[in-house]
Amino acid sequence: MPKDEEIDWNGLVTFGSLIGNLIQASKQQQTESELKKSKKDIEALLQDREQLIRSLNSFQRAIESFRVKTSNLENINRELISQTKIQSVEIENQKLKIESLEKEKESIQSSLSLEIETLRKKLEEVQK
Repeated sequence: MPKDEEIDWNGLVTFGSLIGNLIQASKQQQTESELKKSKKDIEALLQDREQLIRSLNSFQRAIESFRVKTSNLENINRELISQTKIQSVEIENQKLKIESLEKEKESIQSSLSLEIETLRKKLEEVQK
């Protein structure tokens, strides 16, 4: 082993200091790199968040529009059901009226047939 006189302690201390500084600079550079990456990741997350908020707002507007249209269709459907019921009642009334008119027609035809037959008999008697 060399003697203490031959060892350059100042050189060793300087060399050790340089290695320490190099390690510290390397760690600082790595930390800065990690911070930059984290910053980019955070910025990307913020952009994703903003896009998600816009998408959710758009989706919410679409849902509200769908609710309004659904409500309008329900109102139209109720109105159509009501009109259908009214028309069904009117149709039934018309059917009853037709049946009544057919009975009246049959009665008139029967009366006319009897009247014609009576008149024919009278005509035959008169012609004899």
